[in-house]
Amino acid sequence: ENIDAYKIKNIIENIYGINPDRIGDWIKTPKLTTGYRALHLTVKAFDNRWVEIQVRSEKMHEDAEYGNAAHWIYKGYDNKKSDFDEKIKELKEKLENVLTKNNTEDID
Repeated sequence: ENIDAYKIKNIIENIYGINPDRIGDWIKTPKLTTGYRALHLTVKAFDNRWVEIQVRSEKMHEDAEYGNAAHWIYKGYDNKKSDFDEKIKELKEKLENVLTKNNTEDID
């Protein structure tokens, strides 16, 4: 999992180049308060704008979006988590239904 993230970093660096002053390696040193892990890289896009890329495994992504590293948890918005989770769950179910049934009806 960690090795793959560094391989991806090397590929991105070879294609785009990386701003060496804008690399955040939270795989090697996870954030102490949340355990957040990812590589943050800033690259020059084709239109000469700087763009941040976050490289993380599926497990790192799950932790960042839904675990202790999720914004609503570490910023103290725990009371909003259940409403948000329910809305995301409903949206995922609707999208899965549309995709699996090849259905073209509108999603409300």
